[in-house]
Amino acid sequence: MSQENPYTAPSTDSEISNDPSNPAPGPHNYASRVDRFLGALIDVLVIIVPILVIIFALGKLAPELVNSTVGGVILGLLGLVIMIAIQFHFWKTRSQSIGKIVMKTQIVDLQGKPADISTIILKRVIPLGVCGMIPFIGKVVSIVNGLAIFRAEHNCLHDDIAGTRVIKLSS
Repeated sequence: MSQENPYTAPSTDSEISNDPSNPAPGPHNYASRVDRFLGALIDVLVIIVPILVIIFALGKLAPELVNSTVGGVILGLLGLVIMIAIQFHFWKTRSQSIGKIVMKTQIVDLQGKPADISTIILKRVIPLGVCGMIPFIGKVVSIVNGLAIFRAEHNCLHDDIAGTRVIKLSS
């Protein structure tokens, strides 16, 4: 008589991830979609002012450049550089952007340790940032990246590329 009891509660992944011998973050501490969205929104608001100032200045000095494809690529690369410059200290010291600090979330590797700066920049930021500058393909990848958050782990495409997760920190 070794049949399974059909009335037993099903086991969950969180029971496995709460095992102290497995330090990897489990579903119990993934950052919520709302926390991730608000953190990203805060990050955009932080970098938008310097980017708009540069676009406005270039529009006055070289309007033909701003309205060209080459100008768009230059502005896109400049935006990436500005974002990295603003967030670098926080990524390096805390594995958090300004938005993640406000929302009390953090970027960790798959073992649950804070992600290092090279992983954040070279695997999370640059690949999709550069890809986003490619006409049509960039838009499709950006949409797929955003929609990926609706998976169970709340990971975006850049998390999969970098081997990272965003977790909610304890209060």
